[in-house]
Amino acid sequence: MTTNPKPKLIDFELLPQESKAEGSAQAVPRIIALLMDDLFRVPGTSKRFGLNPVLDLIPAIGDASAATVSAITLFVAARNRVPKVVITRMGLSPT
Repeated sequence: MTTNPKPKLIDFELLPQESKAEGSAQAVPRIIALLMDDLFRVPGTSKRFGLNPVLDLIPAIGDASAATVSAITLFVAARNRVPKVVITRMGLSPT
């Protein structure tokens, strides 16, 4: 009975590595997402919430912050060469 030789390990990349500029460009949306969605933890639970629901309690501030976050999201998508059709759908989305 013959035994199989040790399997070969093949190293490959599915996508090219990000450059430092690309990594820093992704930092801004991640920081905004952290601040708006996951900044605080409810003690004793695993539930998290961010500034978004807190700012929504203040009438003009909540709307302005949501509009600013949406505009930044669309700008980052445009910089990352997302197709115009997708950016249009993002901009027209009611949520």
